[in-house]
Amino acid sequence: MPTILPLPDRRHRELTRRIGLLCQFTRVAGVVYALWVIVLALSFWVDAEAITRTYGLWLKVDVAGFAPWQHGTALVVAMVPVVLLVLAIAAVWRLFTQFRHGDIFTGAAARQLRLIGVYGLAAQLTDIAARPATSVLLSLHLPPGVRAVGIASMPADLLNVLLMLGLMALAQVFSVAAEIADENAGIV
Repeated sequence: MPTILPLPDRRHRELTRRIGLLCQFTRVAGVVYALWVIVLALSFWVDAEAITRTYGLWLKVDVAGFAPWQHGTALVVAMVPVVLLVLAIAAVWRLFTQFRHGDIFTGAAARQLRLIGVYGLAAQLTDIAARPATSVLLSLHLPPGVRAVGIASMPADLLNVLLMLGLMALAQVFSVAAEIADENAGIV
């Protein structure tokens, strides 16, 4: 695939060599992060006492005694953002594998960058939506008037949304630049 910058072979090889270790580190760090999130999420959601304690403190309501179906449904809702995060990390792996092999400023790299942004944004937005959904699910067994809807957002939520939108915009720039490079290659 052509590159956006007309790098001579020597400079392209040098760039690939210089980022190789960083690419490998990023791939491994992404996998470690995904595994960390999965372990933390599952270890929390399989522990009914931890759920009761955490949601009780957050909602200021004793949610003890929720039914197994409530617990299972809340687990599924809470795992949707985790699955989307894993898809984003898989795109990170593919992108940095491409970078390691010298496929840097191309349409294929732009597609992976866009997927990171799309999956990452979807993970963040579903995580934000899952908070009130799980709070409702875990308090449905309580009498009316005691049931709770917990809405929580953090500054990191906005930061993550902005970063994912930035990656999607950068992917668009990569894509257009790759198209221009292809057109220029056809002229020469």
